[in-house]
Amino acid sequence: MVEPDIKYYFIGIGGIGMSGLAGYLNRRGCQVAGYDLTPSSITSNLSQQGVEITFSSEISGIPGRFRGSDVTVVYTPAIPNNHHQLVYFNRMGNRVIKRAALLGELSQKMPMIAVAGTHGKTTTASIITHLLVQSKIKFTAFVGGIMSQYQSNFVFTGDDLVVVEADEFDRSFLHLFPTIGCVTSVDADHLDIYQSAEALKDSFVQFTNQIKKQCVVAYGIDIEGITYGLDERADYYPMDYQQIDTGYQLSICTPTKVYHQIEFHQIGRHNLGNLVCAVAALDQLNFPMERIIGSIGSFQGIERRMQVQLIGRRVVVDDYAHHPSEIEAVLQTVEEFYPTKKSCVIFQPHLYSRTRDFVDEFARVLSRFSQVVLLDIYPARELPIKGISSHLLLGKIVNPRKSLIRKKQLLGVIQSSDAEVVLFLGAGDIGIEAQRVSKELKELT
Repeated sequence: MVEPDIKYYFIGIGGIGMSGLAGYLNRRGCQVAGYDLTPSSITSNLSQQGVEITFSSEISGIPGRFRGSDVTVVYTPAIPNNHHQLVYFNRMGNRVIKRAALLGELSQKMPMIAVAGTHGKTTTASIITHLLVQSKIKFTAFVGGIMSQYQSNFVFTGDDLVVVEADEFDRSFLHLFPTIGCVTSVDADHLDIYQSAEALKDSFVQFTNQIKKQCVVAYGIDIEGITYGLDERADYYPMDYQQIDTGYQLSICTPTKVYHQIEFHQIGRHNLGNLVCAVAALDQLNFPMERIIGSIGSFQGIERRMQVQLIGRRVVVDDYAHHPSEIEAVLQTVEEFYPTKKSCVIFQPHLYSRTRDFVDEFARVLSRFSQVVLLDIYPARELPIKGISSHLLLGKIVNPRKSLIRKKQLLGVIQSSDAEVVLFLGAGDIGIEAQRVSKELKELT
């Protein structure tokens, strides 16, 4: 629970994780303001809720009533230590905490479902959120993506339970002590933080040791818990799943019962795994499963997670995939649903360090598309690393139909391509480009 009238100032308030917390605190009667670099639909939505937002990083940009030492300041690891406002509040002696610490504080007195994993967190947490909404459970959810049918990354119907994503970046998830914890994957990532895959795995083990009731873990991961997956040797798994135009028809097998005639309107077998994980987590909390299962068919997905639209003769896919394993899952989905169509992948590498650490893996999976188009690396929080660039990645891709282009060339490249499936992949600002180009393609169709 939150005491009303406490002042909170968010540095990076437009971030997907920060905005959900800001919206929650504002709804609970706190005074909330924040800074972000650029306006967005997220900041616009917060402003409409009464949250004061500035786009000036200078101290003068901070609203007057939020400049005192009585303000709790929340920031993310993406904010540099020399940010003017962060420096100001530190000098003032304000309480300054990371987003992960605030999430841990707000959720510590409520039962919690926390979804961890290097891939699949957002989809799994969103499915859980939808199933709880449809089952009329009183809960709060902080999700790392915009859920299509709620047009939000934040849902509030009460305080009986909280659903969160447990982010491994910067070891943020170690602030959480969930009732049910899910682990969807433990692939090497964020090696700029962990230095080795073993250190990353150790951090996940530490997270699972903080779970109070039960860990739900993907089958095949060497972590103790209730297992789920596509394999019948798991405790929870799908049976007899068949492809339909919009996803799958399936049965779900639990340790106590098999549920039949389920329709799930998301494509990709990795999403079947995410669905089964969500069902397992809710079953372990003893929610009414008939109602939960009956709500699966109405789930509409998340923006930038296998988001598919048909534009003329082309299937256009927009997805957040920014790790080789995630791109592999997207490729498998394309091969499954569009086996006879040529594909053109437009990939924007995210982070110099991730490109350096996985350049060979990126090259191998990207080479398997019919055509490969690269954009420059999206640096996010990083400074350039000598010798690491999209040119390096391009040189390692074994595919004669490859190119490195500027964003302004995207429309022309797509128009000249014979590919019937066009994919925009990456975690930077490529989603904005996907929206822009899709709109232009529709106008030309």
